[in-house]
Amino acid sequence: MLAFLFCLAVILIPFNGVEGITGLGEIQHEASVYVFLPALLLFICRYGLARHLPPAGLLGKVALCILGILAFSLVFNATTILDSHFRGRAGYAKALGAGLLVVYGFALAWMSYVVAARNTHALVVKPLLLGVCLCAGYAVLELLFWFGLDGGVYSQITHLVQPFGWSDVGLRLRSVAFEPPAFANYAGFAWPWSYAAFAASKGKQKLAYGLLLGLLSLMLVLTGSRIGLLLLATNGLGWLALRYVYLRADGGCSKHAGLVTGLVLCVLLGGGLYLFSHGEALIEYVVLGDSVSNLSRLASNVAAYNMFLDHPLFGVGYGQYGFHVSAVMPEWGYKSWEIRNWLTDENAAWPPVFSVYARFAAEMGLSGLLLWVGVWGMLIRKVWRAALDYQHHQHRLPVFAYPLLLSGLCVLVSGISYDSLRTPMLWITLGLACAFVEDARRQAGLVNAAMSEKPAAGKTSAAAP
Repeated sequence: MLAFLFCLAVILIPFNGVEGITGLGEIQHEASVYVFLPALLLFICRYGLARHLPPAGLLGKVALCILGILAFSLVFNATTILDSHFRGRAGYAKALGAGLLVVYGFALAWMSYVVAARNTHALVVKPLLLGVCLCAGYAVLELLFWFGLDGGVYSQITHLVQPFGWSDVGLRLRSVAFEPPAFANYAGFAWPWSYAAFAASKGKQKLAYGLLLGLLSLMLVLTGSRIGLLLLATNGLGWLALRYVYLRADGGCSKHAGLVTGLVLCVLLGGGLYLFSHGEALIEYVVLGDSVSNLSRLASNVAAYNMFLDHPLFGVGYGQYGFHVSAVMPEWGYKSWEIRNWLTDENAAWPPVFSVYARFAAEMGLSGLLLWVGVWGMLIRKVWRAALDYQHHQHRLPVFAYPLLLSGLCVLVSGISYDSLRTPMLWITLGLACAFVEDARRQAGLVNAAMSEKPAAGKTSAAAP
């Protein structure tokens, strides 16, 4: 039953525009939540009540670090949080809701660590691909609607599939999600696992998985969203880097890996410095442009940056951005009707930040920002090292090395234009990556033990008469 619920929840991940329970806050519109929660309850009953709850290992250390910084930030800003009120919301209530979301995420990561890691192909890859198939089928209906060839079917069922979705997204694909960027975020995380299925299959099955991977890439482009193009580029370039430099199928890591890493870091650093040095010109270009979305995103990020400058070490407290944004919003930001709506309309969405990095900098300060980047950087490196060790001993690459490494990169890249931690694949990736590293350690220990026993056995045999 636990495996069935987990599979069903993974299939439902792209359905994130359902009418939900208001008390669940940020995750109320995620269809998968209403299956993951019963699965978590069953998981706790299965392992907790029976007193067979496995140790969390590396995942437990990650959870302690992140939850510890989050809690310290809240305690450090406790006085301000207790006095904060905005649009009928209290600061402590928002902090509690945001904190519970992170706890839910780590619980999901733990369940993935214990349950899904045992049979990743059956519990993650297959249901994820089935979800992609559902998205592709619905996308075909959406494309027919664009050209008026759906016979009115799409208009009738879209309110059932995504009642909380945007009413009009234009010629931008959103499939079963509530908006194009949300679908692009899901599709970007699904891409590495679709590739893994394609790479590990043969014959007609390989052809079918290849077709699905191509459709997924096409859907990412048709979303017309920044995050879609970013994640598609990340997966494509990341695969090339792994295939030819960092984790080659014919023999480990290239001797040029250090040089490639240095070049990538220089490009990223140079791009960041260029944008920072031309900040005023960028602002002027966006303000004078005709894109409200660009204006809203840039204004929200600048507001978060101003908030960070005022509270550089521990931020204003996790979940508290909305209570302080009015005081630090640049004047030109109010040219956006979205900004005005978020800050004045009681029924509007909570003010978004549009970037995990901007949000962590504003709400948790430098400590939270560096911890988030450091944790994922550490995990990517550990998975990579574990894959190299496995390849050295077994003379072949582990099946899930590429998707785990690419998914880790997707977490870091998606944070550029996505500010929420409610994405289930983020937490599933965290749990699977920690399990992969732990399993590699056990396998290395067994191999080393076996190799140390062989010389001893040979010596005894030679001494025998």
